[in-house]
Amino acid sequence: MSMKRNLTIAIIISAAAFLLLACTAGQSESPRDLSPDGGAAVNDQMPYNELNCDWSGELIRNARYGARAVNGSDTWHFRSVEDLVYWLKAGERSSESLQLYVVDFIDGKRFIGIHDAVYLHSRLRPSPGGHHLSALDKTNEHMKNRVYEAYPGAYLSWDEMIALFEEA
Repeated sequence: MSMKRNLTIAIIISAAAFLLLACTAGQSESPRDLSPDGGAAVNDQMPYNELNCDWSGELIRNARYGARAVNGSDTWHFRSVEDLVYWLKAGERSSESLQLYVVDFIDGKRFIGIHDAVYLHSRLRPSPGGHHLSALDKTNEHMKNRVYEAYPGAYLSWDEMIALFEEA
């Protein structure tokens, strides 16, 4: 009888383990669990129509645009990449001392690290900051090509994009 009981327990445990694995298969860590740089996320999406830009003071409302700077428990939100750059320059802040994120234009709300993006500079695609810049996830080749077809321009790295502000 104890052999039958042990076999029944082993079958129940095996079935429970199988169901647990089946329920969690294919699930990855949520963007709320990880930030673009692998650290803890403050918030993975831009809170549109809830906050004012920490540079311009305007309500952050344009989907597909925005940025965020984080330093420990302090977080600043911006309506555009341009406003983030102006804020960095005005305070003589170093991008190395902060965690900086931009909204992925393709996704529309999700933050990505500033070096995980390319910046489309296209006169056909206005941005809230006025420099016609849109940040796109640099790993999404298909959508980068589709956006470029709709809004031809130049794709720039973070450093190349910053140089636009030096020229102005």
